Amino acid sequence: MLFGRRCKPCHGIIAVRLMGSAGRVPGGERVRMPAYKLRIREEVTEDNRAVIFVLDGQLDTQSFDLLNTAIQSHFEERRYRFLFDITGVDYVSSTCMGVLLAALTTSFENGGRIIILNAAPKVRVVFELFGLTELFTLTSDREGALAKLRSA
Repeated sequence: MLFGRRCKPCHGIIAVRLMGSAGRVPGGERVRMPAYKLRIREEVTEDNRAVIFVLDGQLDTQSFDLLNTAIQSHFEERRYRFLFDITGVDYVSSTCMGVLLAALTTSFENGGRIIILNAAPKVRVVFELFGLTELFTLTSDREGALAKLRSA
C-alpha cells in the first residue's frame, strides 16, 4: 500500500509504503520526497531497533530540517541505531554535518551508533575536514555495517 500526504515543515510529500498494515511497522519503508534537492528513504530493520536512511541528493541548508525531522521521529520511537547510506549524496553543508553530529551525540547517550555508508570521495573529504572520521564509522561494507549496528 502506498499513499502520500503534505508535510508542513518541509512542504514536500511524505509517501509511506507499509507492509500489510497501517501505522509504522518493522520492515516498513517511509520515503520523504521534499520539493527541493534531497530524497530520504527510511527502512526500519526487522528487529525494529535500527533505521537505514538512504539519502539521495544534497545535504544543504534547505534540506537540513527534513533530515533532522526524520532523525528525531526515530528518537521519539526509541531508535538510536542508524545507517546512513549516502551513495547518492553529492554535497554536504556544515549545517547538515551539525545535524549528524547532534544525532551522533544523542545516539551515543542512548547506547546507539551511527554508521555512514558509501561516502563519495568529495563527501568523505568534508568528514575529514571537520575531523569527524574519528567519531563516525565510515564504510563501504553494508553487511558489516548492519552487523555492527546489531551488536551496538
